[in-house]
Amino acid sequence: MEELAVERDKGLCRIQLSGLLDRRLAMLMREEMSRQAEAPEIKEIILDLAGVTRIDSMGVGMLVSAFRSCQSRNMGFALVGVMNAASEVIRITGLDAILPIYADAAAARKALYAPPKFPAAHSAAPPATAPAAPSAAPLISPIG
Repeated sequence: MEELAVERDKGLCRIQLSGLLDRRLAMLMREEMSRQAEAPEIKEIILDLAGVTRIDSMGVGMLVSAFRSCQSRNMGFALVGVMNAASEVIRITGLDAILPIYADAAAARKALYAPPKFPAAHSAAPPATAPAAPSAAPLISPIG
């Protein structure tokens, strides 16, 4: 398998990486992501790390950069296939709490295409009861 392979399907771009995610592969990934992000039909990018054996600091930085780039363009982003050494680095750096990570591309695609869930607080309905009138009592009672 090549170090970087690209699949495109119905608005989704899946970039599969393999080997050591170091400076060289991170630069290839950045160039490919830029190309894909410029394509108007691409709405989501999935980075597949199943073939990645190790990640160095440049690779970690590029994952964060890829996520931020997608956010700034209102594009969906997900990591899949995070296993072994890649999983360990992502966990140790705390990226597992920041980056959207899914077991596989099918799970990521389902999450990316899921309708947004809005909490009840965003409802346009007026409150059921009127707010209480402010108290006329002073906040600080006078001494003496």
